[in-house]
Amino acid sequence: MYIYSETERLTLRRFTAADADLLIELDSDPAVMRFLTGGTPTAPEVIRESRLPRIIAGYERWRGDLGLFAAHEKDGGAFIGWFCLRPERQGPPDEAELGYRLRQAAWGRGYATDRVPGGRSPARHRARGVSRPGVSPAASRRRPRSAAWEPSASSAAARRSPR
Repeated sequence: MYIYSETERLTLRRFTAADADLLIELDSDPAVMRFLTGGTPTAPEVIRESRLPRIIAGYERWRGDLGLFAAHEKDGGAFIGWFCLRPERQGPPDEAELGYRLRQAAWGRGYATDRVPGGRSPARHRARGVSRPGVSPAASRRRPRSAAWEPSASSAAARRSPR
């Protein structure tokens, strides 16, 4: 298992092909999907045949520095959702989107702002390059569709600087 980052309460790791059921369960919750699809779940075959292979391919494409990472509670190992730091589809290649999708049980528990050593959230830990060189901060912003996502999603931007 490749550990991407850790906080006091969470471990963020790379997804593997064996994780399809975790993503299917997460995307099957109408409340989680409310502001993405109006509550319509993602079809299991879409996750297995398209989304998960694209997530896994992203680790190689972005040299392991960026991607979408499974989040597990350290106490008990429960999967709570995912965090990502990756380029936006239509955005410039040197800009990365920060986001997360969490199970309802994880909403309101402060995971998105959990602190890693040094006092930063998992996303800021990566975005500010605390443990990996070549990542520097950029202006925070919120995608318009995520304005109502307070408990379950957020976005910001980070610029990658040359190594």
